[in-house]
Amino acid sequence: MALKSRSLALLALSSGLLICVLLLSSCGGTNSTGTTPAASPVATVAYLPPTVVSLTPSPTKEPTATPHPSNPGPPPTPPPAGPAPAGGVPNVGGQLILVSLSQQWLWVYQNRTLLFDTPVTTGMPQLPTPDGTYSVQYHEANVMFYSPWPQGSPYYYPPEHVNYAMYFAYNGYFIHDAPWRERFGPGTNYPHTDPNGQHVTGSHGCVELPTSAMAWVYNWAYDGATIVIYGTAPVPPPSPTATPTHQPTAPPTATPTKPPNPTATPTA
Repeated sequence: MALKSRSLALLALSSGLLICVLLLSSCGGTNSTGTTPAASPVATVAYLPPTVVSLTPSPTKEPTATPHPSNPGPPPTPPPAGPAPAGGVPNVGGQLILVSLSQQWLWVYQNRTLLFDTPVTTGMPQLPTPDGTYSVQYHEANVMFYSPWPQGSPYYYPPEHVNYAMYFAYNGYFIHDAPWRERFGPGTNYPHTDPNGQHVTGSHGCVELPTSAMAWVYNWAYDGATIVIYGTAPVPPPSPTATPTHQPTAPPTATPTKPPNPTATPTA
């Protein structure tokens, strides 16, 4: 009888300890390491390609993709000195267009020799630019891009005139110029205010360049040129603190290091 009472007491004590453990593990807002869980990433939405309408009449019924010219000419006036690509240059011969999502920069190489570089703007957090290895599929010039999202959608954009565009990936991703942008480079793929007071954000997934830079890249790159897009878009900088001025303050622009000067001119 005494043995049975002792067994029952031990069972009650074990049950009480188990309940305490369960209660302790369910209390508070921390995980097992005592730290708060990481914030969830921004939710992405399905990419929709723009409707592309050529403004140049085609003399035939063939597709309106523009043929590549025989000589792109010398590089344009160099843009502001850019950074070297993080991680180095891929071992890719021939024509290579390298795009860093983390640096918001594009480099042009011929047989691993740097010819040109330029700041870019890639996709906004909800519509990121895909990373990977691609190739130039075809060229388009003097076209209109029409939004696949209807007016009222947060992703709608008014019709945009594009001077130069190169299709590089499934579903309608392009590298193209963006005459409507005032700034390119680090931070421009997130919501920001330009010096002119315009509120803008990143692209809808394409890689956007200044028109002068895209004109040369368009003429230099043949169909089949390799495109490598890598890296991860960085976390946006914190919002600036309030200032006494009534004018919007543009986010600071990073001062990158200067890359090697171009030493070769591409040949046809």
